[in-house]
Amino acid sequence: TQKLSNYIDANYLHINLKKSKYMIFRSCKGTHDTQQLFYNDFELERVTSIKFLGIILSDTLVWYDHIKSLTRKISKISGSLYKLKKCLPDELMRPIYFALVNSQLNYGLTLWGSSGSVSNLYPLFSAQKKSLRTLFHIPRINRYCPGHTKSTFNKMHIPTIHNLYFLSVLTSVFKAIQSLSPKPVCDMLNIHLSRRKPALFLLPMTRLSSHKKNFPYISLKIWNTSINVFSSLGVLDLYFLHGSI
Repeated sequence: TQKLSNYIDANYLHINLKKSKYMIFRSCKGTHDTQQLFYNDFELERVTSIKFLGIILSDTLVWYDHIKSLTRKISKISGSLYKLKKCLPDELMRPIYFALVNSQLNYGLTLWGSSGSVSNLYPLFSAQKKSLRTLFHIPRINRYCPGHTKSTFNKMHIPTIHNLYFLSVLTSVFKAIQSLSPKPVCDMLNIHLSRRKPALFLLPMTRLSSHKKNFPYISLKIWNTSINVFSSLGVLDLYFLHGSI
């Protein structure tokens, strides 16, 4: 508490104590610490999740709260799309989708997209399909079955939330390779660059299965898998890519 007070005073910071909150990060299986934090005899409120720069962080660094909040936001946008589609031409539907829906899905996706299994993104995928049905006039098959969206995804060249995550990860790794990302990110990934196989990475050593959900492991695994698939199809020259690295 004294260190917090000294830091605020030394940097001439003025904070609103009623709006200030703090969070203690812990493991999912860890016990909930009952530690309290005071500043000038005022007890600061402790929270388990908080929105920071548009992304909801939790004290266990899982992204269920953010995905749930984003799913509700996409559902609300679908209601607005239902009203818009009646007064706009069809050629504007795709730009409107990317402006209102895709921009929400793509924001910070590299960070929160690695939320564990694919099923964790299913509620968000359902909301995404609902927005497509609303905007592109996809009729229901029957009373109990909504219309299929696969053909609309392909026809309009709209990536699903899962493909959008893979694309964002590949883009982030490529930027790190080209030293276009912040230096800590570049150093974190380039240290695993393979010396023997061009354009591939050595996966970090992990002791716990939960560590395989971290960005350094998942991003390099997706990159290696994609590079191998592209090279086997003959659509990518590994040595050309390695030369650009």
